[in-house]
Amino acid sequence: MTLRSWLFVPGDSDSKIAKSASTGADVLILDLEDSVALTRKQTARETVSAALRAPRGPAQIYVRINPLGTGMALQDLAAIMQAAPDGIVLPKPDSGADVEKLALYLDAFEAAHNLQQGVTKILPIATETAKSIFTLNTYAHPRLTALTWGAEDLPAAVGVALASAGRRVICLIGDGSMMYSVQALWTAVQHKLPVSVVVINNGGYGAMRAFSEVLQVRKPPGIDLPGLDFVSLAAGMGCAGMRVSRAVELDAALRASFGGAGPHLVEVVVDPATAKLYDPA
Repeated sequence: MTLRSWLFVPGDSDSKIAKSASTGADVLILDLEDSVALTRKQTARETVSAALRAPRGPAQIYVRINPLGTGMALQDLAAIMQAAPDGIVLPKPDSGADVEKLALYLDAFEAAHNLQQGVTKILPIATETAKSIFTLNTYAHPRLTALTWGAEDLPAAVGVALASAGRRVICLIGDGSMMYSVQALWTAVQHKLPVSVVVINNGGYGAMRAFSEVLQVRKPPGIDLPGLDFVSLAAGMGCAGMRVSRAVELDAALRASFGGAGPHLVEVVVDPATAKLYDPA
């Protein structure tokens, strides 16, 4: 089966989980991480466990656990593994070593609950930490079903600004990721939030372009983003912005953005030539 559509569902909501089953998504990702408040983690574990035990439709069910470094990941696995999810979504890994660590945990839980060894797949969200950008070549494990990318940088920055009155928040984001979440800029404008959005525009998904070279994939489709004008996109939502195309202009542009009031965007146009981000060895 080709898994084309993946739907995130908050793990602490019975009604949303029930509704998600009728969406036709190939995979439902029941979330224990970002969509669940800290005070509701245990409620979410119980709700997700019950959903996994209920009769299932054609959709596979994955569970996004909390990051390994939080101390909550093992609690998540202990609550859900007996109910045999199809896979685990691993957020914020630094490298393939985190997949190896999670796989060892899954080995133990599968043995404890008489599940077939290796049956639980792993989907890492591979670009949510700074270190992870340079370690994409380390992901290789029999449990891997795919790699996916984080695209919540701008909404996260807007959320921080909403929670931190008067504090200027700076969001550094690539052009590809910005296109996933540009609508969050409208929210920043509506609430007059002090957010500076610095968009690095290299005309495409640079990380995937570089990674494709490691995999020796020629001319991968869908990774070029020519002709985008983020200053005009921002203006259409009521946000002021400026474009920087020369290094000598950058300092003044950032000072103006960081020292202003309300939301502001700085588009930094950089060389689209692929940098060597990954060592294929």
